[in-house]
Amino acid sequence: MTLNEHGEECHRLFLPAAMLREATMAAARVISDPSIMLGKPVIAGTRITVELILEKLAAGESEQQILSAHPHLPKDSVRVALAFAAEALKADVVYPAK
Repeated sequence: MTLNEHGEECHRLFLPAAMLREATMAAARVISDPSIMLGKPVIAGTRITVELILEKLAAGESEQQILSAHPHLPKDSVRVALAFAAEALKADVVYPAK
C-alpha cells in the first residue's frame, strides 16, 4: 500500500517483469486509487481507465485512434492496458460451464 497526494491509502499495481520488456518502467504502471475514477485501474498519471481502453478496442478503434484521442497517454498505454487485463484474468476464478 502507498499513499496518494491526499494522504489516503491506495494500491499500486505493477505489471509482471516479463511484460516490462515492451514498456518502460515509468509508463508500464497501472494504479488503483480510490480518489481517482472511484478506484478503477488507470494508466498512471492519467484518469484514463483500463476499462475505457478495452472498450474502445472492442468497439473497433485502433491503438493509433486511441492515442490520438488521448494525446497525453504514453505510447505504450494500450499494450499496458491489455497486459494488465490479461494478468487480471489469470486470477484463480472458476467460470461455470453452461
